[in-house]
Amino acid sequence: MAIGCVFTLAGYFLATLSAGGFNPQNTSAQNNTKQVIDEIVCRKLRVINPDGKTVAILADDAGGVLYIYNKRGKKVLDVNSIFGGGELGIFNGAGKRVIVINTLFDDGGMAIFNGAGKRAFSVYSDEEVGGELGIYNKDDTEVFAVRVTHEGNHTLLLKGKHEKEINRGKIRLYPEGLLVFNKQGTNVLQVGVDNKDGGILETSDKLGNRTGRLPR
Repeated sequence: MAIGCVFTLAGYFLATLSAGGFNPQNTSAQNNTKQVIDEIVCRKLRVINPDGKTVAILADDAGGVLYIYNKRGKKVLDVNSIFGGGELGIFNGAGKRVIVINTLFDDGGMAIFNGAGKRAFSVYSDEEVGGELGIYNKDDTEVFAVRVTHEGNHTLLLKGKHEKEINRGKIRLYPEGLLVFNKQGTNVLQVGVDNKDGGILETSDKLGNRTGRLPR
């Protein structure tokens, strides 16, 4: 692919030279002008520094891609459309991704990663549900989330390290109240507002059977 690009450029310059349109002497410091090329057509373009190391790649790889590298040869920027939508990846000096912004599957999102390459924070949108915000621990396990459910509820989840299901949290906060769950996912405490706009407090045992309510 790179050879084809070189041949294309070579053909362009030869044609220009034979037509008398390119003269190195006339493009030097005498008039401080440069030859302008209207269009370059190739499948891959690679830019190298004086040491011969790649600093940028522009190519077609199942979609348009642009890669930028630092002087250590580590990729620091990745712009692509490989998965059908736009994606921007920013990497640290060691070549590990720290920020990804994308529009995969017709939805948008952004994720921030820690130094170990694990997800630490995410914001996503789902056209069928709504927005979602998640915070993760060092092992890429979600411990805090704010999301909109399919029922349209705005839900806040605080998750313990033993929780395995993403929709099961120890505490859930809704506009009309707060629910507390045990390790088995059973609602054992409810604090909220009743249909008369008054406050209620309700407790249940580990099986979900009501054990108390205020006001009675």
